[in-house]
Amino acid sequence: MNVYSQESERNEAFDLLKVICTFLIILHHTGFFYGILNRGYIAVEFFFITSGFFLYGTYINKAELNTLDYFKKRAGRLYPEYWFAFIILLITEAMIRIVPYTHWYSPLLEFTMLQNVGIISEPESMNYPCWYLSVLLFGGTIIYMFLRTLSRKLFNIIAVTMSLVIYLFLISQSPCIEQWGTVGCIFYLPFWRGLADMMIGIIIYQLPKPGKRTGIIVECCSGIGILFFLRKGGNFDYLTVFFIILLIWSICSKSSILRKIGKLKIVNIINKYQYGMYLNHACIIIIFTHLNIISTFNFWGALAGLFICIFLLSWIGYFITNCIRRKIQSVKQCYN
Repeated sequence: MNVYSQESERNEAFDLLKVICTFLIILHHTGFFYGILNRGYIAVEFFFITSGFFLYGTYINKAELNTLDYFKKRAGRLYPEYWFAFIILLITEAMIRIVPYTHWYSPLLEFTMLQNVGIISEPESMNYPCWYLSVLLFGGTIIYMFLRTLSRKLFNIIAVTMSLVIYLFLISQSPCIEQWGTVGCIFYLPFWRGLADMMIGIIIYQLPKPGKRTGIIVECCSGIGILFFLRKGGNFDYLTVFFIILLIWSICSKSSILRKIGKLKIVNIINKYQYGMYLNHACIIIIFTHLNIISTFNFWGALAGLFICIFLLSWIGYFITNCIRRKIQSVKQCYN
């Protein structure tokens, strides 16, 4: 039985790693730890791969869910807090500086989360960390559609082949995985990279779970490898992704060390607002940079203040969007 073949089963190791990866991305975007943490952007690969992992879990556990229903469910989860972060950042940018759009359609594309799916060759994004959500929503829906259309064997062949081809192409272009731009008119590199990662996640889901001893050994080795190569230059991006893949597979074991740590209450609390922290951290970083807070105050105190502000803004967004959701649900019930 696969680790997620029962819908009621939860693996807290994923919650812990989501929190850690969110923190890595925030620290990377602050730019405060260059020289120590050179490649925090690599954490995005974890989100892509685990998205594919859970996408396949949804496909297995909810076979009755068609593609349209899958899209509506994902959109209903992603859009409300995304729109809150978009509006807050738009107001902040308008107050601090000129809104960074040069084309009339750019805010519309960003508002609908279509800015990074390859519609335009040079996308403009105000909330720059959210580029991956475009791929997550629309790329994930495309993958889900093919999962429901093709046989499992044929899909797996296509998934392995496409992942290899895309990664071999990326490797041939640059030792750094964070590549932008297009090849031809439709091959927007970040979009296809995200598709490859999600398909890798689907393959991981179908692998046999590691045994207790094997899982712990692989988990420790892959964790050490990731920590080591995060401090190195971009030449080790693909090797780091390999260790991320191993780590995701290893935590499927019930004896996972990270799974035990993930049960801590503090992890559960932060994970509840992790999505909002990812969405809102660019806004707080812009404000802190504009006010020159980091250089004015004690560095560690300012950094703690940065994370507290990000958490509070995320809590506000979570609270407001949940209130709106409940209001909409109550109105629907009244009409039903």
